[in-house]
Amino acid sequence: MQVNLEANEAAALLNVLNTYIPQLREEIGKTENYNMREELKAQEQTLIGLVARLGGALQGNEGPNLGARNPPW
Repeated sequence: MQVNLEANEAAALLNVLNTYIPQLREEIGKTENYNMREELKAQEQTLIGLVARLGGALQGNEGPNLGARNPPW
C-alpha cells in the first residue's frame, strides 16, 4: 500500500507518533502478560519504522525527536 502525504499531513502524523510512542513504551513496561507485551513491542517497532520512513528520528532516553530537525519534505 502506498499513501502520499502532504507536508502538513506528515508533520501531523509525526506529532501523533511523538506523543504515542512514549506512552506505548510506558504501557510495555507495565504489562505483565508476556504475549501482550510482545505484541506491544512489535507494534512499537512498526511505529518506529514508520517514523524513520517519514524522515523522523528517535533519540536515546531524552524521548523521540520525530521529524523536528529532519522533516520528510
